[in-house]
Amino acid sequence: MQPETTDDKIITQSKKNRNKAILITALGTLLLGAGLAVGILLVKQSQQIKEKAATPTGTVKVFLSPETNSVQVGQVFSVNVLLDTDSRYISALTLDLSYPYTGDTPPIEATDIQVSSNLIVGGNWNFPIKTINTDNQLVQIRIGGLNSSSQGYKTTGEETVATINFKAQAAGSINLSFNPTTTKATDKTTGEDILLTPSSYGSYTASGQTTTATPVPTATINNMPTTTTSATPHITTTPIPIATPTPSLVPVPESGISLPTVMGIGGGVLLLVIALSLTL
Repeated sequence: MQPETTDDKIITQSKKNRNKAILITALGTLLLGAGLAVGILLVKQSQQIKEKAATPTGTVKVFLSPETNSVQVGQVFSVNVLLDTDSRYISALTLDLSYPYTGDTPPIEATDIQVSSNLIVGGNWNFPIKTINTDNQLVQIRIGGLNSSSQGYKTTGEETVATINFKAQAAGSINLSFNPTTTKATDKTTGEDILLTPSSYGSYTASGQTTTATPVPTATINNMPTTTTSATPHITTTPIPIATPTPSLVPVPESGISLPTVMGIGGGVLLLVIALSLTL
């Protein structure tokens, strides 16, 4: 066997360096892929957390008062939305309520929203969102407010946030409930949603009937000494369908790129740079 020459040693060392560079490049690629996979997984988990706005472990509570009421057709009544922050300071509040109905129009109509003047004057609140929308046999009521004070806002027990006024247009009933996904109370310090999943809902019924009477014709006199009149008017009633609940729409959660994704990409790129430097 011939002794290994200097050229052979150089070729052998070059092969070793090339193999080492290939190995490091492969490891860098694997790390880059793992970082991307972990980042995508954490983004999906973040989306799921954002989608669940209210939580069963929250401390802030919202509820309706009264939760039940029976009125006559044509009568106007009010429902208060109450808030209890349980000594926690909040910086924002979003209330999303809805009720389904059948037919062309709801038997009980939400007419307007009145925010508590105490919150606006003495609580540093501003409520730019106060909307009532009726679409696809669903009435949606949205109330959104921001608090401008430096420490946030906390209630003293139960306080009225807003009053929703209704009018009974026809016989029937509605079931008013909070949307647990989009109803939120934002913690002043952490910015997290600390609203307890709302369990309060309202059931309101209107009774009575819409009446229609036939006109009464006037008496007619003939040459004969007798007088004839028409029959007395009769009243007819029209049955009104009863509303049945349907699920409310849930908004699509937001997406984004998380910090682990960026770290994984950075690590993979760093190893690729090291591998390329070894091959030079």
